Amino acid sequence: MSKVLDFSEQHSELFRQVLKEKDPDLLKSLEDCDDPTIDQRIRVESVLSDEYIESLNEDDEPNAIGNELYRLIVAFLTRWPIELE
Repeated sequence: MSKVLDFSEQHSELFRQVLKEKDPDLLKSLEDCDDPTIDQRIRVESVLSDEYIESLNEDDEPNAIGNELYRLIVAFLTRWPIELE
């Protein structure tokens, strides 16, 4: 079991679904991962952020999936922040 892919029971399915569709290589690299590298964290943030942007309507408000993606992004980056030196 991957601590990264299953870090949030609430968001696990959405997390896997988005990565499977948008970046399957990243998903595969996270399958046996407990602590993502900075590169992996950046890629996750990028994939999820792009998907979030796609959820915005003409008033720049997210739909229900966008709201879940926002919470997923916050949860992921809280657990594994991107700290560049």
